[in-house]
Amino acid sequence: MITQITKNRQKKLFKNIIYRNFKNTIKYNIMLDFTQIKLGAVVIYNNKPSVIISCDFLRMQASKPTKRCKIKNLITGNTVEYNFKSGESVEEADLKKIKANFLYSSGEEFSFMTADTYETIEVDKSLLGGKEGYLKEGGDVIIVFFNDSPIIVEMPIKVTLKVIRTVEAARGNTVSDVYKEATLETGLEVKVPGFIKEGENIIFNTVEDGYGGERENKNLTSKIQKTTFQN
Repeated sequence: MITQITKNRQKKLFKNIIYRNFKNTIKYNIMLDFTQIKLGAVVIYNNKPSVIISCDFLRMQASKPTKRCKIKNLITGNTVEYNFKSGESVEEADLKKIKANFLYSSGEEFSFMTADTYETIEVDKSLLGGKEGYLKEGGDVIIVFFNDSPIIVEMPIKVTLKVIRTVEAARGNTVSDVYKEATLETGLEVKVPGFIKEGENIIFNTVEDGYGGERENKNLTSKIQKTTFQN
C-alpha cells in the first residue's frame, strides 16, 4: 500500500514537472493592432526584429486611415518604408536584454561576461555598430537577444575614457574652438579642445558618436570632434 502511494506521488510529481517545463517553452505571439503601431515599437517585419523609427498618421478623404512608417532592421541596420492600413496588425518582437561587462577582444570577436550568471558571451564585432572604440575592460553594456541569439550590443549613452596621449596646445590656443589630436585608453583617436591634457578623463556621448563630450567632474561642456578607431 505504501509502495503504491509512493508511486502515485512520483507520477503526479513527474506530471507537474513536465507541465511546468512545457509551459515555460510555450511562446505566445503578441500582435499589435493598428492603434498600437507607433514610434519605438519593436516588431517582426520580413521575419526579422525591427524597430519603427518614424510613424505618421494619414487620413485621406474617401479612404481608410493609414500609418506611414519607417522600419529599421535591428540585425542589418537597413531601413524601409511601409504603410500600415487600418485593420492591419503586426507581430511584436520578443527581445531579451542582458546586462554584461566587457572582458576582451580577439580579432573580430568580443567577449562579455553577464552580470547575473557570470557566463561568457562572444559576439561578432559587427554587433557593436562601430562603437567598439568606447569599450574598456569592465565597461557596462546591454546585449539584446532574439530567438536566443545576440543581435545588438547597446552601449551606455555616456562613457568615461582617459586621454593617454596628446600634444600641448600652442601658447594662446587653449580656447574651446581650437582642436588637437588625442589618443584614448582604448586606442580611439579623437580631436579634443586645446585645454584637454594627458591623464584627463573625458565623458563621451556614444549616441552622437563622439561629437559631444565633457571633462569628468568639471562644470564645463566642450565639443569633441568625430572619432576614428585604430585596430
